[in-house]
Amino acid sequence: MEHARPLDNFFDAQGKLLDQPIVDVCKDLHLFADEERMHIIHLLMEGPKNVRTLAQLRSISGPLVSHHLEILRNASIVDFTRKGKVNTYSLTTEFQHKFTVGTQLIAALTLAAGGTIPQSLEK
Repeated sequence: MEHARPLDNFFDAQGKLLDQPIVDVCKDLHLFADEERMHIIHLLMEGPKNVRTLAQLRSISGPLVSHHLEILRNASIVDFTRKGKVNTYSLTTEFQHKFTVGTQLIAALTLAAGGTIPQSLEK
């Protein structure tokens, strides 16, 4: 019996990506090039937060946090709920799915290249 290679789940026989979310993940990679956005996403992985809390946790200004949140919101990575004058931001379900698919793709590429992946990423 022939075993599936790690990338078989992501590419067809011609080498084209099979799953649209993978294409979406790749298109969004430039958003993660900014270190501050990565920190904001990481903090939001812990749970919803407002601009003031994010600014305090990162020791940066509220307007800078708002700038990054706007970029992330336009990319459907974060969304917000409004309660009075306060917007509370959280990661979208769509992003959480893309993140999972992206993590699986990186693991598959790592294995295909002969590398190893952390046990925390193995399922």
